[in-house]
Amino acid sequence: MDYSLSVFLRQYWHDPRLGYQHLSNETVLSLDYRMLERLWVPDLFFSNEKRGHFHNVMTPNTYLRIYPQGHVHYSSRVSLVLSCPMLLQKFPLDAQVCKMNIETYAYELEQLKFKWADERPLEFNTDMELPQFELVGHAIAETVKEYSTGNFSALRVNFILKRDIGFYIIQIYIPSILIVILSWVSFWLSLDAVPARISLGVLTVLTMTTQTSGMTSRLPRVSYIKAIDVWLSTCLVFVFSALLEFAVVNVMCRNQPTGRQRKKKRNRKQKNEMRMTEVHCDAQPSHKALLGAKDSNSDGNNHTTVCLESHGPVSHGFQMRHKAQMVDNFSRTIFPVCFVLFNLVYWLVYIFYAGTHPESQ
Repeated sequence: MDYSLSVFLRQYWHDPRLGYQHLSNETVLSLDYRMLERLWVPDLFFSNEKRGHFHNVMTPNTYLRIYPQGHVHYSSRVSLVLSCPMLLQKFPLDAQVCKMNIETYAYELEQLKFKWADERPLEFNTDMELPQFELVGHAIAETVKEYSTGNFSALRVNFILKRDIGFYIIQIYIPSILIVILSWVSFWLSLDAVPARISLGVLTVLTMTTQTSGMTSRLPRVSYIKAIDVWLSTCLVFVFSALLEFAVVNVMCRNQPTGRQRKKKRNRKQKNEMRMTEVHCDAQPSHKALLGAKDSNSDGNNHTTVCLESHGPVSHGFQMRHKAQMVDNFSRTIFPVCFVLFNLVYWLVYIFYAGTHPESQ
């Protein structure tokens, strides 16, 4: 991971050998860039540079000024590509620190020491716009690099960059939310609408899988979990769970009899209704239907009636269908509630807890 920038690198130093106040009344000497080969120039380099070049259109973009007391001002325009190791655990809700390290190559600390200017050490282009990041701050430091060959003076600037989430809201978060909501439509479809519910479930799963693979292909391959991975994986779990819910409901409804079985069951029920049993009925019959008239003796004490015992318990298939409908009704509530709770936890954790700017080091 890297970043590119163009800088006007301005260096100031004092070389008493170049003093000319006793020779001329000139307040400043502006020299051609070809004079640099005859002067001593600090041998700085960028230790985290990958690529870089000076600008030479139409002439080399450098200038050299010498003042009467021997002060030298040297400026050049440089474009650099610098390495910037990023921590992507919070991507795309992350903030990154990208460093620019300046060191001397040959002169040890006792011979040459770098320091930032006292006034305005860094100046930024007021019209600068970054496509994916926002520059929220910077920090400068003067350090010493210790190597086996000695100690060398160094300068460091940390650019604190906050990622702009607008692109990811439009391209990732909103579409995935709509896909998850679309998978819930199957809960309102009829239990008998098998083709429609299968098509809806498979379509949402494949769409989420395609979106996840397309997003991960554009990111560096890292061994840890990123915030976008948590989001996409959870959305995939939600749409896959909706498909599994239909599978469970479909199995529960599979015990429903076919047309021929329903006809046989209807004929069997009619025969049972015509079967009558002669029983002794209570004075207040509860579960038996009175079919005959009273047959009383002369004293009128005992009587016998022809009664029908109640038959026809609720079928097993009907009970299973009722339970399947209850599963659908339960899913209509539990899926949206769980998704809302996931959103609350996700955004609170990654924005307020894990979304702080990294410390400048």
